[in-house]
Amino acid sequence: MNIPLINIRKLNYEPRAHLTLDIDQSAERILVNDRNSGNCIYQFVVKSRVVSILLDERFSVSDDLFIIMVDDSKQYNAVILDFIKLNRVDSKDVLVSI
Repeated sequence: MNIPLINIRKLNYEPRAHLTLDIDQSAERILVNDRNSGNCIYQFVVKSRVVSILLDERFSVSDDLFIIMVDDSKQYNAVILDFIKLNRVDSKDVLVSI
C-alpha cells in the first residue's frame, strides 16, 4: 500500500500580498484602494511612520492598487501612489504593524 507523503508546510501556507509603507511625516491618514473598482480596501490613521500590512494575494500578481496619503488638517495636497504591485509572502512569516 502506497501512502502519499504530505508536505505540512504547504498545507499551512497562506499566501498574501505584503505592503510596507514608509510614511511621510505630514500624512495623517492612508487609504489603500483597488484600482479596478475604486473601492477603499484598507484605511487607517497613521500612528507609526513605518507600516506593514497584509492584503489579498491577488495584489501580488497585478498592479491594481493605488494609495492615497492625506493630512486631515488640510494643509497639504494629497499624495497618490499608483500602479502598486506587492510582494507575495507567507502570512505566517510576516510581522504586521500599524
